[in-house]
Amino acid sequence: MSSDRSRITLSDLLLRQLSDGLSDEEQARLKAWLAEDAEARQYYVEFMALNAQLRKQRVTFADSTALDIDLTKDGPSDVLAVASRLEEADQDETPTSEPSPERVDEIRRIAEQRLETFLAEQEQIRRQQAIYQRYQAASPLTESLHNLAERIYTTATWTRRNAVRLATLASVVLVGLAVIHHALRHRVVATLNEVVHAQWDQPPAEPNLYPGPMFLRGGFARLTFQQGATVILQAPCAFDLSSKNRMVLHHGTITAQVPVQAHGFAIETPQSTVTDFGTEFGVQVQTSAAAEVHVFDGRVRLETASRPRQPSQKREVPQGKAAVITKSGELNIDSLGARPHLFARNIPQPNAFGIPNKRLDLADIVGGGSGFGTGSRYAGIDPVTGRKVSAYRSEKRTGEETYVEVPSLPFVDGVFVPRAQGGLMPISTAGHHFDFPPGGGDWYVEIAHGGQPDPQAFLTLDGQTYGTTDRPALLMHANVGITFNLDAIRESLAGSRIKRFTSVCGISNHVQKTKTPDAIIYVLVDGQVRFYRKIELPTDLAVNIRVDLRENERFLTLVCMAGTANYGDWTFFGVPALELEGER
Repeated sequence: MSSDRSRITLSDLLLRQLSDGLSDEEQARLKAWLAEDAEARQYYVEFMALNAQLRKQRVTFADSTALDIDLTKDGPSDVLAVASRLEEADQDETPTSEPSPERVDEIRRIAEQRLETFLAEQEQIRRQQAIYQRYQAASPLTESLHNLAERIYTTATWTRRNAVRLATLASVVLVGLAVIHHALRHRVVATLNEVVHAQWDQPPAEPNLYPGPMFLRGGFARLTFQQGATVILQAPCAFDLSSKNRMVLHHGTITAQVPVQAHGFAIETPQSTVTDFGTEFGVQVQTSAAAEVHVFDGRVRLETASRPRQPSQKREVPQGKAAVITKSGELNIDSLGARPHLFARNIPQPNAFGIPNKRLDLADIVGGGSGFGTGSRYAGIDPVTGRKVSAYRSEKRTGEETYVEVPSLPFVDGVFVPRAQGGLMPISTAGHHFDFPPGGGDWYVEIAHGGQPDPQAFLTLDGQTYGTTDRPALLMHANVGITFNLDAIRESLAGSRIKRFTSVCGISNHVQKTKTPDAIIYVLVDGQVRFYRKIELPTDLAVNIRVDLRENERFLTLVCMAGTANYGDWTFFGVPALELEGER
């Protein structure tokens, strides 16, 4: 069956056998042809198998493979038996409709393609055999090359015949990997224990937490990893849960408490990896990728990420130390110093005023805190030296007419006492100045985190008590001023935007040693007046303040100056807040 004409004639016979049927004469001719011609037998078996597959019968190529028939060697009777089985299988299934001409053409085209492929393979075998016979007496090298060629051909033939099996094996492997991946993604790695004002980008459906990214948009949350480490999250906080003893912090602030059984708990950041040795520590990642690691108890190992011109550094950070990793990758280790309250080591009370990503408490910052309830009540700042004090006191003192930085409190740029004679004086480290009226000079009380140390005394405005957990007070008995660094605050918020400054202000009416105490209030932004008010009792019981802040504005300055008589004017800002919102 070497000619094209023979192939076409055989195809016509087979197609008519499947559609209209053959006459007795044609049927006898077909059987005789198959008995005499091995290539015709090969074509017949493959043609019938292809037809069965296309009609979705129970006989497939896998069936002919399972028969393990070498059609170039088996006798005609064996081939005819296989062909008969294929034909019977094809006829057992009655089609629901007659095949369309397009379907017949498709079957014809596929069958002829397969026939051409088979003939090409047979021709290749013939040529290889001819070459072998021609050079069978050649050198041992030629014989070795021929053997290698035979092995390659055998391997290729095996691969072709077993393609289905290999594909099935690959599918099984892929399914197995998918099952393993699903199991890993759906294993519990931590449990959500407690939340305060928590707002999630996608709220957890249950306390059990699984590997994957999470974003705490507002408030606080505490979760416990399966191995025992407890983490307090402060919004905005973007992180990934990696495993039962590991997490990734993209930005935000967290505090970790790690018991003995969870030694090795690790936190990855864009700039470093922190691994504990049974500790309590805090990690803050800022929007610029700069980070801080504070160790309150025990020790941690800190490994910075490698850079093209800066290899990785490994340092051990002991208790009482803070490591600062700059956005350029530099690592510095120093004492915790004046920043022990940057991190929440306990979940704040539900009625706390400062709420991450909602409002920041400026009184708490003056008390050494983060602005979210971590500062110390009654603590404050000396307006002449810039040093922190653990408790304020009332005593007449004289200012030094200078602006003083407060390096111990990163969110406070500086403090000052307005000059007695008035005039222009600096109010920020960036060189902003303001022209104050006369009347400054003397001051009595440190700038402090609200309330009165004396439990019998308290701050009030219009009958409302301030200096409490839910109504903090920034005490600024005249004459004092303080400037907050808005850029430093923005850097620590990692994902929040400052919208405005809000407060109520006035003179506490619980102590009135003069009949009509008065005071002057200023709110300055980058040296420009955004709020001014002269307050007098008993007329002005509580004055509301609302100052919108733009992204490019860097410094917020609050000033209280004495009025007619600097006596008994316990001036303060009640519920002083920076209102926040998530970045869009």
